Amino acid sequence: MSRRLRAFLRLGAPLQAVLFLLSVFFLSLPVGVADAGNPSNFANLYWANGVAATKDRVLVTLYCGNPRTIYSIDSSGNATPFANLPNWPDGGCHEDYLAVSPGMGGFPANYVYVAQGPRIYQVSADGSSVSLFLTLPLPNTHNAIAFDEVGTFGNDMIVTGSNGAIYKVTSAGVATLVANIGTMIEGPVVAPPSFAPYGGQIIVAAEGVSRVYAVSNTGVVTHIADWPAAEAVHVIPQTVCSFGNSGGALFATDFPNGVEKYPVSDFTGLAGRLLVTGENGGIGLMTSNGASIVMTTFNTDGTHYEGSAFVDCAVPLINCSINDPSLQWEAPLDNNVVDILPNEQTLPIRFYYGTCTNFNHDESVVVQVVNRNNPNIVYSADVYQWFVDIADAAKQYKLDWDSSLYGLPNGTQLMVQVFIGGELVGQAPVDIQ
Repeated sequence: MSRRLRAFLRLGAPLQAVLFLLSVFFLSLPVGVADAGNPSNFANLYWANGVAATKDRVLVTLYCGNPRTIYSIDSSGNATPFANLPNWPDGGCHEDYLAVSPGMGGFPANYVYVAQGPRIYQVSADGSSVSLFLTLPLPNTHNAIAFDEVGTFGNDMIVTGSNGAIYKVTSAGVATLVANIGTMIEGPVVAPPSFAPYGGQIIVAAEGVSRVYAVSNTGVVTHIADWPAAEAVHVIPQTVCSFGNSGGALFATDFPNGVEKYPVSDFTGLAGRLLVTGENGGIGLMTSNGASIVMTTFNTDGTHYEGSAFVDCAVPLINCSINDPSLQWEAPLDNNVVDILPNEQTLPIRFYYGTCTNFNHDESVVVQVVNRNNPNIVYSADVYQWFVDIADAAKQYKLDWDSSLYGLPNGTQLMVQVFIGGELVGQAPVDIQ
């Protein structure tokens, strides 16, 4: 960080100016910038294969390895083990795909379901419990899972097999065969009603024949489009969500190197259309004209796509509501009680922030100290990494604010303010005496 920026932040400036300068500073860093329709690197996780994404986590399975570990990736691209599935008896490499329940049809919200060959495993929302949910007559690999969020299949789980079979499965584990296409299929999704004439149908990719099929809830199969080595199908949400602070809306494996992300801005104006990823590279865009489906090119890169997933906006944040954020101060600060700080002493600023019962690690934090009687007088605006530390182990944000740097007279009335993502989320009063 330059001296000029450090001085600017320390000596005071309105938050809007601080955030503007920070945006200029970060944009000047030598990071990869993706054009519309092109991904940027997100996580270097070798053998990454299956992907599921929600607003507060990205989960990934690996093609090879025992134990069969599911990894959770944070918004900075750091991967940590989330849960271990049973080992594959043959010790070999298999494509295990997964999905996160949005909490419909009796399936617990945020529970993770993984297809390990013919066995479907259920993983609790915190990853602490793994149990066999059911076994289906499917081959040992390339079986996929999705959830019906439209309702035409009873909000059931949808499971496709590399033998061409499509099952719908209730939360009680009762499976019903919907159809068998007769060729290997992957990457299912239930199309929105607007995707006429196939709204509400299961749309699947058939890699071996480079086709896309629609399957009705009565088992009628229709070939609706072609795409080279079609790997998976995704609905572009009406409201595109991002994962945490990553800015990513679509996460896809660049097999076998890791995981890439597409920014939210790539999907502006495309709500309700469907994407088809290809194992040989490139992504197709399917658009309904009301009577048929028109296939165009969304991306022509050479990425080897395996698993991929949009951030599922329907999945609630874990154990909480996104509309109920909370900031909790640690002593001596408090929302309603004025803390007395001896002049020229250091104020320990400690707080916990989360929209869930779990600690929320958010690198967009700005801690600002202003004059309580005139908030336009800003004594400091401290940012993550240079002045504000995020202590995951202690579950807190922390900053030691040295009042002696500012020459404040006794009686000065201060307000400590915390901004997350540019929004004010908490403040506490302090008097200098």
